[in-house]
Amino acid sequence: MSNLNSKPVLQQNIQDGKLKIWRILLILPLRLVLAVIFQALTSIIFKLLNDPTPWQSAGEWWIVYATLIDLGCLLAVTISVRKENIRVWDLVSYEKSKLKKDILYGLLWYVVAGAVSFGSIVLVGFLVYGVFPAPTSITKIHWIGLAYSFSIFPIFWAFTEEIFYNGFLFPRLEAITDSKWKAYLIVVPMFMIQHIALPLQLGSQELLYGAFWTLPLVLVIVFIYMRTRRLLPLIIMHYLIEIFALASAIFLIPS
Repeated sequence: MSNLNSKPVLQQNIQDGKLKIWRILLILPLRLVLAVIFQALTSIIFKLLNDPTPWQSAGEWWIVYATLIDLGCLLAVTISVRKENIRVWDLVSYEKSKLKKDILYGLLWYVVAGAVSFGSIVLVGFLVYGVFPAPTSITKIHWIGLAYSFSIFPIFWAFTEEIFYNGFLFPRLEAITDSKWKAYLIVVPMFMIQHIALPLQLGSQELLYGAFWTLPLVLVIVFIYMRTRRLLPLIIMHYLIEIFALASAIFLIPS
């Protein structure tokens, strides 16, 4: 891991006043908050278009307005790390000499995480809905949104989620708490719970499924980062998982 993003340096930044604990706590729930905000704003557009179910219709487009969530989070992270004299790219800990190894590990983690993800979808879907596969919320998106979903969305989403939770929050929470396991136990539920708002549906089944279907996957992803401190393999893994999940949700799973 880059020295600039290491525990000793971050703890020194806390002592020097460059890294503010309140700022990290404020940023911690940001992805969940932005997801709700942008679904609400999108629902206003559908309301103005006389859509009979604007909130539900807005949720169909979450994979499009998700990029606004990403941009908001990247902006918050950029502002925060600049105060620490760190660049966002430093959070990736990229090393050219390790590129081939990072790609290979990315493919390996994809196999591992993909199996865990599929298993959790089966188990949680059956426990919550009593059927497999669980219904998807993405059913009526326009072809333009569909094209966006398979091109721009997974790149931004995979990069930003890994930067946000693993590259940015985990090391800083580790420095604040002086414990990697305490940081793990904070990041995992926040990483997981954001999915209730992707999109936010207020039915009890939707909330339960949205909250817990990613738990096994998130446990694995954050654990891999905690042990390896390599972000690029996780970004590659995350990108491939998003592509597979989108294809499954749109073409294979009933609404």
